[in-house]
Amino acid sequence: MAASADSGEVDGGVSWKGHAGQPRIVITPFHCGGTLHLSPEEAERFWDKLERAIHVIFSGDPGELSFVEHYNIAFGLTTQGYARLLYEGVQRALTAEAVRIREAIQRDWKGKNDGGGDEDDDNLLTALRQHWRKFEAATRNVNSFCMPVNRPAVTEMGLKPLYEMGLDVFRDQVLRWEVLRRSARDALLQMFLRGRQGDTVDWQLVREVVHLYQQLGLYEEEFEAAFLEATRAFYSQTSQRLLETSACWDLLLAVKSFHESEERIARACLEGTRTLQALLAVIDQALIGDHLERILDDECTGFVAMLRAARLSDLANAYEALFRLPHGTEAMRQRFAPYVRERARAQLLADASLAEQPVPWADRAIALRNEMRQLLEQAFQSDAKFGRTVHEVLEQVLQEFPRAQEYLSLLLDRALRSTREPCTAERIHEVLGIFRLLKNKDVFEHYYRMHLSQRLLSGAAVPALGEAGHRNDDAEQLFLLKLKEECGAVYTRRLETMFSDVRNSAAMNAEFQRRQRRFGADSSSDAPRAHLSVCVLTTEAWPIPPPLTPNPDSLIPREVAPLADAFRRFYVERHSNRCLQFPMQLGTAELRAYFAQRRRRHEILCTTLQMCVLLLFNEANVLSVHQMATALGVSDTSEALHQTLDGLAGGRYRLLRKAAAAAADTPSPLDQYAFRDDFRSERYRLNVAATTASAAGSSGVSQRESEQLRRRTAERIERDRRPEIMACVVRIMKGARTLDHNLLVGQVTDELRARFRPSVGEVKREIEGLIEREYITRDDSRPHTYKYVA
Repeated sequence: MAASADSGEVDGGVSWKGHAGQPRIVITPFHCGGTLHLSPEEAERFWDKLERAIHVIFSGDPGELSFVEHYNIAFGLTTQGYARLLYEGVQRALTAEAVRIREAIQRDWKGKNDGGGDEDDDNLLTALRQHWRKFEAATRNVNSFCMPVNRPAVTEMGLKPLYEMGLDVFRDQVLRWEVLRRSARDALLQMFLRGRQGDTVDWQLVREVVHLYQQLGLYEEEFEAAFLEATRAFYSQTSQRLLETSACWDLLLAVKSFHESEERIARACLEGTRTLQALLAVIDQALIGDHLERILDDECTGFVAMLRAARLSDLANAYEALFRLPHGTEAMRQRFAPYVRERARAQLLADASLAEQPVPWADRAIALRNEMRQLLEQAFQSDAKFGRTVHEVLEQVLQEFPRAQEYLSLLLDRALRSTREPCTAERIHEVLGIFRLLKNKDVFEHYYRMHLSQRLLSGAAVPALGEAGHRNDDAEQLFLLKLKEECGAVYTRRLETMFSDVRNSAAMNAEFQRRQRRFGADSSSDAPRAHLSVCVLTTEAWPIPPPLTPNPDSLIPREVAPLADAFRRFYVERHSNRCLQFPMQLGTAELRAYFAQRRRRHEILCTTLQMCVLLLFNEANVLSVHQMATALGVSDTSEALHQTLDGLAGGRYRLLRKAAAAAADTPSPLDQYAFRDDFRSERYRLNVAATTASAAGSSGVSQRESEQLRRRTAERIERDRRPEIMACVVRIMKGARTLDHNLLVGQVTDELRARFRPSVGEVKREIEGLIEREYITRDDSRPHTYKYVA
C-alpha cells in the first residue's frame, strides 16, 4: 500500500503481519525519492493538504481521508525539519475551528430560546457539551495522524503535545470568551440552585460540564470559588428563614438533611474534586457558624434549653453539627460546664433534708453520674473532652459537700449488709464511679475501714467466726480488688489485713472450742455456761477506738472473765511476745434475759458494752450512772457510757427505764436507770444493737456521724496525713538533692493526689518542720531553694 503526493516522489509503506493470531501494524520510514530535503514550497503544499484534512475532520465527515497518507505527510514534515511549521499550522487550524464552534454555541443557545429562564440555561450547557464532544473527538483524530510532531515539540521546542494544546485552544477561545465565560458559569450555578430547590435537573449534563471545567484546568479558577459563594448565599438565606419560623433544634436537624443532599449531589457531579469538604464547611458556616451564639444561647430552643429538656437526639445533632466547626465543640463545652455544675448542685447541695440522709444522697449522686454518662454516650459520642468536663465539675461539687466520702461508704455498707438481695457487680462499679470523683480518698478509706470493721465483727461480710458465708462475700472481694487497681496496694494494705485477721480468727476459734470441749469433758466441774468467740485484730490495721479505761480488761464481766483468761492463755501459747486486750466497745453479745413481771424470756443481741451494763442489773434493779461507772471502772461522764444507756432506754426495745434525772436534757452522773421487769415484746429474739443509734466504731449498724464526731474524725485524718506529707517531702528531696520551693510543693501534691490533695499550707508546714530537724536546709544564696542534708 503506497501514498503519492502532488510534487516529488514520496514513498512509505504499511504492512500487516500476524503473530500467534494477533495482527500488528508496521509503518515503514518515510523518504523522498532522490531527494533528502523538502523545500519550503513543498512543505507548504504538504501542510495545505493536512490543513484541508483537519477541516474535513472538524466538519464531521472524515470518511474519505487516508490515515496512513496523512500520517506519513506529518512524519515527513517532522523529520525534514518542518516540525514547527506543522505544529503552528495545527494550532492555527484548531483556533479557527474553536472560533467557529463558539459562534455555533451562541447560535444554538440563543436560537432555541429567546425568552431566557431555566430552558435558556439548559440550552447553553447542552450546546456547550455537544460542541465540546465534537471538538475533543476531532482533536484526538488530528493528534493521531500528526503524532510524529509531539516528540520534537516537547523535547526541542518546549511546547505541549498537540492534544493538550488543542484543549488549551478550546479553553481560551470558547470558555474564556467573554460572551460565554460568565453565562456558562452562571447557567451551571443555576442548575445547582434549581436542584437544591427541588426542581428536576439533568445531573448528567451538569456532571459532564463540570468535568469539562476540570479537564481544561478551569475548575478552581472559573467554577469552584463561584460555586462555594453561591452555596453560602443560598444557605445563609435558608438558615435565616428557618430561624425565623422554626426552633434551633429544627435547624440542626435540617443541617443533617442538607449535608446528605449535598453529598449526593457532590458524588453525582463533583467526583474527583476536593470540593466536597469545602462545600460542607461553607454549609456549616452559613447554617450554624453565622448563628452560633443564638443556637447555643436561645432560651427556649438553644443548646442549654436542650440540655435542660434532656433532648438527647437534638443534642446529638447539635454535637455532630458543631463538631465540624473550628471552635464549635469548645463553645458547647463552655455552656455545658455551667449546666453540669448547676444540675449537680441542685441535685446534691440544694436539698437540706437530703443532706441528712446518707443512702438517698449517695443514690442521688450515683443517679446524677449515670445521667451524665448517658448524656455523654448518646449526645456527645463519648467525647473525651466533654467527659473531662463532667469529671472536673462533679469533682468540684462533691468537694463542696463535706460528707460525700462518709455517705458513699454508708451506701456501700448498706448494700453489702443487705440480706434481701445480693450486692451486684454493677452496684460496685457505680460506687467506684463516684469514688473516682472524690479528691480526698483517704477520707473515704477511713470511713470504709470503719464500716468494714463493723461488718466483719458482726459477721455481715465474711464467715467470720465459723459461721456460714454471707451472700455478699464476692462483692466485698470485688470492691477490694477494684480499690487496689484504682489506688495501689498501699491503699488496700490495711483492708486486706482486716480480712486476713477475720479468717485466721475463725480457724483459731475452732481450735479453741475443741480445746474447751476437751477441758469440759476432763473437768469434774460443770461446763462453763458462757460461749466465747474472739476475733484477734491487728492494732495498726483496725480502727480501734481508744480504751475507756487504762486497763481495758477491767470491763470484762465476771461471768465472761474465766473464758477470756482461757483464750488469752491459749493465744499466748501460740504467739509469744504479743499483748492481747479486750476492747469492750467492739463486738457483740447474746444474752438470755428473764422478765419476772411478764414471766417471759427473751434472747437479746447487743453490743459488748451494752452487755456489761445489763449484767450489772443482776445485782440491783436501779442504778445511777455514777454507780455503773464505778462498777465498770470508767468515768461517769464517759460519752460511750451515756450513749449505751440511751440506746438501752430510748431505742426500739427499751430494756431500761430512766428513773430520775438531775436535768431533763443534760446527761448527769445522778441519772438513775431501772431494769424493766414489765418489758413486753412479741419477738423472742431482740436485736438491740441494730436499733441503737450507736457511736462510730461500735459494732452496731453503721450510722451517720454526729457533727462533733465528724470534727474529731477530720482532726484524726489531718494528723494521719502529716507523716505521709513529711515522708513524701524527704523522699523527693533525697532524690533531687536540691529543689525550688514551688517545684517541691508541686511534686508533693502530684505524688499524694492518689490518696488526698494536701494544701500548700500543709506542705509548707512539714517543710518547716524538716528544716527545724535539719533534714533539709535553705540555700544561703537562694532562700526559696532547699537542699537535702545527707
